[in-house]
Amino acid sequence: MTSPIIPKLRIAVVIAVVVLLQTSIGGDLRVAGVAPDLPLVLAVAAGIVAGAQTGAWIGFWTGLFFDFLAPATPIGLHAFTFCVTGFIVGTFFESVLEDRVFTVALVGGVATAASVLVFVGVGDLLGQTQLLASGRSWLLEVILVEAVWSALLAVPTEWLYRMVGPHGAAPVRKAAMSGALPSREQRVQ
Repeated sequence: MTSPIIPKLRIAVVIAVVVLLQTSIGGDLRVAGVAPDLPLVLAVAAGIVAGAQTGAWIGFWTGLFFDFLAPATPIGLHAFTFCVTGFIVGTFFESVLEDRVFTVALVGGVATAASVLVFVGVGDLLGQTQLLASGRSWLLEVILVEAVWSALLAVPTEWLYRMVGPHGAAPVRKAAMSGALPSREQRVQ
């Protein structure tokens, strides 16, 4: 029997690697001047795989670590945004959505688009006017490009989280329909 600390340690390593990748090479992956948001995709994947509570925790810690390494905005803004996003995604996958490749990709894109709006809105309320300085058309471009990035990265990130994350906490049920991801067993509320 393995120690309960081992899965948490693996997740901490994944969080550190994802945030370090974002801060080191994430900016080099820009399309139309917009980089993917790897820490946010990890929070979405955690919500999909392990539910609302885990999605919120992973989002919070990933965002907080990212806030400390990329302090262009107030400490806690990413943590808040990623926490809320992970929680909402996890809630939908626990109660409404089924884990299919298309659904995971679609939710990854939609959740990222909503997260960017929350981030900019809350940031603007906190006096971060630079977030809207480039105009609304730039914001729409950021939302679109980040959503596409997240849709492309959601499935492999979900697979990564499924491989390293703890799985024993959530009750599961078998997929009711064909087409569910083969490694996924659906959770019961």
